Amino acid sequence: MARDVFYRGIVETCYRIMGLQGTQLRLSGEDNIPRRGGAVLVYNHTGYLDFVFGGIAPRTQRRLVRYMSKSGIFRNPIVGWIMRAMGHISVDRIDGTASYHEAVRLAREGELVGIFPEGTISRSLEIKSMRSGAVRMAREAGVPIIPIVMFGSQRFWSKGGVRRLGREHFPLLVRVLDPWVPDEHGDPQEQTEELRQRMQTCLEGLWADYQREFGPFPKGEPWVPARFGGSAPTVEEAEEADKKIEEERHRVRRLSEDLSGLGEKVQELSRNVVSGAYNAYGQAREKLSSGGGEETPEESVENSQTSETSEASAELVAEEREEGAESSRLQTLLLWVKSSLDELAHEGGTGVKEGAERISAATEQLKKETTALYAQLAASSWEKYDGSRLEEALTKLAAQTRQILDRLPHRAKQRLDGLPELLCLDVEGTIADSSGCVSEMTKEIVQEYARRGVRIVLTTESAPIVALEAAAALDVEATIVAANGAVLCDTKNPDSSDCTEVDPLLVGEVRAALTRVGVAHSLELLMVGRTTCLVSITSPDVEPRELARRIGKVLKSKAVVTYTAEAVQVTAPGAEKGAAVGRLIPRLGVDPGSTMAIGDSASDEGLLRSVEVGVAMGTAPSDVMRSADWTAHSLEEEGAAEVLRSLLAEADAEEALRKAEERKEKEK
Repeated sequence: MARDVFYRGIVETCYRIMGLQGTQLRLSGEDNIPRRGGAVLVYNHTGYLDFVFGGIAPRTQRRLVRYMSKSGIFRNPIVGWIMRAMGHISVDRIDGTASYHEAVRLAREGELVGIFPEGTISRSLEIKSMRSGAVRMAREAGVPIIPIVMFGSQRFWSKGGVRRLGREHFPLLVRVLDPWVPDEHGDPQEQTEELRQRMQTCLEGLWADYQREFGPFPKGEPWVPARFGGSAPTVEEAEEADKKIEEERHRVRRLSEDLSGLGEKVQELSRNVVSGAYNAYGQAREKLSSGGGEETPEESVENSQTSETSEASAELVAEEREEGAESSRLQTLLLWVKSSLDELAHEGGTGVKEGAERISAATEQLKKETTALYAQLAASSWEKYDGSRLEEALTKLAAQTRQILDRLPHRAKQRLDGLPELLCLDVEGTIADSSGCVSEMTKEIVQEYARRGVRIVLTTESAPIVALEAAAALDVEATIVAANGAVLCDTKNPDSSDCTEVDPLLVGEVRAALTRVGVAHSLELLMVGRTTCLVSITSPDVEPRELARRIGKVLKSKAVVTYTAEAVQVTAPGAEKGAAVGRLIPRLGVDPGSTMAIGDSASDEGLLRSVEVGVAMGTAPSDVMRSADWTAHSLEEEGAAEVLRSLLAEADAEEALRKAEERKEKEK
């Protein structure tokens, strides 16, 4: 083939250049390269010229190697053209699926496929941990693995080193090991470790041969492994640096998947808007609320039971619609969703090197889809979405967007400096499930915060016992903020409570407000001792958020009205979680700028605003998310634990860096 003529010309040119450099080549085992048929050639990797030196042994058998090379090389106009002309394989190190299948195909068709399973240059100059791709590739293609080990390449040009490509007379040792066929039924990871051990043993033999012929390794040289007194990093130091690279690749891979998934969600929402899914649902809800359309027998009974109060309810709903309350809410939410999506499209590629093209393409696509969705909804008549699931869909989209944004590294650096002095955790839906259970991960992390001196505050919309039981499950001492902030106590003295009483007259006004909004309901009073702290209202007809809005419209500033997923809750003026925590901060002697709270319900909006860093769970209402600095995943996904663990990791990394700098100062 024409490409092989070109490729052979390149090989011969490189071989002659090596001669001009005076390279002292020591090649052995070249007969292990097959003259025909496919194989996977596995190399160790210590220098940038390993691709050149790796072709020396195959050259003796008139064979060419199709290397798997990182995609960045192919982006260079000149080098990329040469690489493609020689038939090499471009590898996206964020997602190498396509390149893997291409390599299998070539090996199966009789080509020699070259791979560096360490993934990158070994800074320690020893053979580091290897990926299992070579083993899986050879098994799938039905070809042998031929290990090739080199020593001396790093002297020409290595990571962090100076290029020395003149007539240096550097020794270069290359040894080809016997072909090895991995058992197709064996564990790929175990077989990869066996391959690594074979290559490491060979490398140690090359070290001995090198010193036997060319003399002992000089001390302090960067091309000499640390075990011989060289200044190359130790295996442990190199692995730590490589770990950070792998973590970044994993982050970019996850970001790419997140952006693609988010784009699909935007497209799905657009399709639903076009199909009328949301306005159709809204019209159905409107019929039910207005009594229009045909009634089922159950609806007929229900309507007859509430006929006396429906007029008052309809009057209040009509007033709100005249004011455009629902439409305004949806418009505000849409603007926030678009703003969040625009932020992500703008910031998603910040700091990305490997995989930058993939992220750029995904963010550009997201911009287009976001603009289209916004234009589609902005041109709508908002009234047709009243009562629909459009708000729920937009809130879920916003939650997913904020979660992706908040995982970006530069965002994390904008948060607290170290761990907070005060950590507020809402109980229900944040750290405990509906049965009050707390996961082991959450327990361990909260205990670690407490062990490091962080003051723990547990908040709840319910009675103090709910938070006290959560504290017992976590096995930590905590301050309790219960009944939406109307009750304060602590685990040491649970019976000594500071309560804000709901005046009996206010209870009467709540009942009057319920009569005006005209819905079937049940009302309960939460009492601590003889003190009424909270009024809880449930209705079978109206969802809590809507009912809270109607009651709040009547009561105005006479009470604090909020809601949970199950009920509307009313407390005395000034009694809410954020205000309670605001009073606690000076009492506990903590820095107001070192406070953090995590919550998921409507009553947590003020709480998240009252601290330095507020974190909303992904299941929180849109208003709560908008008040937060950070959005976590849901309780089922261990969202709160994930956030707290990331802060611990950041604090530990900063502490390790501080200690390392102190050691350097002492050494000076």
